[in-house]
Amino acid sequence: MVTPHPTPEQQIRAEAAAWLSRLQGQQTPELTKKAFRVWFDEDEAHRNAFEAATEIWDILPGAVLLETSSEPSERPRHRRTAALIALAAAILAMIGIGYAWLTPQSTVYATTVGRQETIVLSDGSRVDLNSDSQITMFYNNRERRLRLDRGEAMFDVRKDPRRPFTVLSGDERVRALGTTFVVRRLPRATVVTLTHGRVEIARAQGMRQVAMAVLSPGERASITQRAGLVIDRPPIDIVTAWRNGEVIFEDANLMDAAREMNRYAGSKSVVVDASVANLRISGIFGIDELEQFAIAAATLHQLRIERQGGEIRLVPPMRQPVANKASERRAG
Repeated sequence: MVTPHPTPEQQIRAEAAAWLSRLQGQQTPELTKKAFRVWFDEDEAHRNAFEAATEIWDILPGAVLLETSSEPSERPRHRRTAALIALAAAILAMIGIGYAWLTPQSTVYATTVGRQETIVLSDGSRVDLNSDSQITMFYNNRERRLRLDRGEAMFDVRKDPRRPFTVLSGDERVRALGTTFVVRRLPRATVVTLTHGRVEIARAQGMRQVAMAVLSPGERASITQRAGLVIDRPPIDIVTAWRNGEVIFEDANLMDAAREMNRYAGSKSVVVDASVANLRISGIFGIDELEQFAIAAATLHQLRIERQGGEIRLVPPMRQPVANKASERRAG
């Protein structure tokens, strides 16, 4: 029987059955395991429901056959998948939940390089996506969960005490309630900046969620595997300038500034020679003003601009030749 409007308890049991079926695969993807650990640690009700589902799984004859088959590697993949789904459906039937809740629904939003987009979610919350960014959204009547797959996004969260709002970025989890904050996902780091409200940051470690920090408005948390957690207070207008189509630099490293401008460029990019990488630059530029940025940096530090294909290279000035003393005497 399908329940049109399941209670929170029913939905938790359905989620537990769905997770159990996914985890029975011989080669469960690591991402699936991490997602399960997040769900499992999130609430004691999740853990209790999963334990109950596991007990039911163990007494089902099909589960025993599935796990003790002498030649599992020779079984066609689709037959194993069908068996897992059938077993999960059996668990759901035993606990009174319909099959329709086995498959979570997700929605993906993405922007290309140089484009930005504002998304108003069904609960009234708003997400501003920066250039070359993507989020995957999982909403139900118990929680609001979004995953930042790449790039940067600003979240303006509508308060709903019954449904926590969580943003996942790699192993980091940012939990908010009536809050505005920015999350940026880098190759080896996650950066969270809070503008209003309160957020809690945790990290997945094995089967546990380890609390890392609770941010106050104006604080920025930078999380890396090597350095751990670093909290500072940057100028908020610099962090959020991209929402107005601008990039603001305040005594920034020239190499880092060029990389930031390149986030919004398509076929062109600014390349900074290593010998001048540590020069500093300040200023306000439009996200589409790559050329103007290069010219301003070259003018400020007397650099040369060289062009090669789509690259705008900033290199040191040419050295003036030293006059030969003998030549100077002859000239005199």
